[in-house]
Amino acid sequence: MKTETKKKDKQTSYAAWHFVLADLLVRIIDPKDLEIYPFEKLGTLPLESDFIIIRKNEGKDLGKLYPDFAFMMPYLGKYTVVEYKSPLDRLTFNDFDTVRTYMMLSKRKHKIVYDRDIHVISLASKFEKGYPNYIKENGFSYRRIKKGIYGHERKDHHFYWMNLKEIGDKEPENLINIFSSNYKYYWQNLDKLSKMRHFELLVYVCETLSKKEYRMNNIDIRQTRGYDKLIGTIDSMRKEYIASLDVEERLMGLKPEQRLMGLKPEEVLSGFKPEEVLSGFKPEERLAGLNTEERKKLRELLTDD
Repeated sequence: MKTETKKKDKQTSYAAWHFVLADLLVRIIDPKDLEIYPFEKLGTLPLESDFIIIRKNEGKDLGKLYPDFAFMMPYLGKYTVVEYKSPLDRLTFNDFDTVRTYMMLSKRKHKIVYDRDIHVISLASKFEKGYPNYIKENGFSYRRIKKGIYGHERKDHHFYWMNLKEIGDKEPENLINIFSSNYKYYWQNLDKLSKMRHFELLVYVCETLSKKEYRMNNIDIRQTRGYDKLIGTIDSMRKEYIASLDVEERLMGLKPEQRLMGLKPEEVLSGFKPEEVLSGFKPEERLAGLNTEERKKLRELLTDD
């Protein structure tokens, strides 16, 4: 009896991680660039892919637009099936069979003609021992493309495996760390968390996933009591945190043009002496905009000198 209980606990799914990641993707990414379909039904059987991503805009550099997901962008197809494993889970041999099934069902559902137009990406921090050899024994390659990213790109088939821990270690300010096995480090270090983009969303993520009853059970957190209130208070929490920082801390990491955003031209110039403002201008540029009376006054001043 005890053995059965342990086995049941081990098979518990960790859907809260998936719901939170889905929320972030939908809130951050413009649907004109990428359409995100979380938990896509793929048939009459109880089969759901974690995410289906449909690329809508081929012309944009999506890596620059969405830097936290830049590591994925070069490997997206017109359609991409994404399988995600939470930090409390691992990618297993069986998952490879499952994701290939998702690929074929997605191809049929979305009426995709060619295999080359649908890619598969698996995201995880842990992999079953011997996983690369298992992939190779099934006739696929498992080539290291760059740190944290491995792929099979042969015969018009595109499968990618992305180690979120390795990617997060390389990019410590990437919010994907919250969804990798590095998550505890950021939960316990607000100063590290505050340097990430979309800080207000990450507060929601940490608030949610830090609750064991959400993290350890198959619960749709968006249906739980207090969810709306939590989302509504995120912005005020962010403002309070920013207000507690010194001026230097608030400006840290901002580009010069970002520091000046929101200021009127006269406000920008108010901190400079007149000679400092004019020092970068050529003589003819300094005279531009002067009316007749002002030019006459300038001549008199120059004559007096």
